[in-house]
Amino acid sequence: MKKGLLILGAIIVISTSTYAFRGNSYGGGCFGGSFSGMGRGGGYHMGYRGNGYPMGYRGNEYNTLTTEQQQEYLQVREQNIGVYNKYSIDIQQKRLDVERELLNEKPDWKKIGKLNEEIAKLEAQMKTEQMKNSY
Repeated sequence: MKKGLLILGAIIVISTSTYAFRGNSYGGGCFGGSFSGMGRGGGYHMGYRGNGYPMGYRGNEYNTLTTEQQQEYLQVREQNIGVYNKYSIDIQQKRLDVERELLNEKPDWKKIGKLNEEIAKLEAQMKTEQMKNSY
């Protein structure tokens, strides 16, 4: 009886995690793509939906672009990913510093406030650079 329950539990865990990692056929899922095709995606399909089209395009929209427009879109997208990569490590490190400080028995709120301001400044710089690429 216990062995049967263990096997049933394993089947449920495997099927649930498979769904979470794979998601739906549009590239969704917690780890295998993005929600409704928006955002960066994940894994080796990063930046692309499950159907092979760049995010933000549902196939037909991307196909209506001329070849030059498609190339321009992909070039801007690659530039913006480069900008994201440039800032993301610093932002993640500062977020980790905030989390580390919050774990202290008595967090230093001035330090946390300063770190949050630095995070906001980096995010604003990143967004401005991405806008310069896009417009």
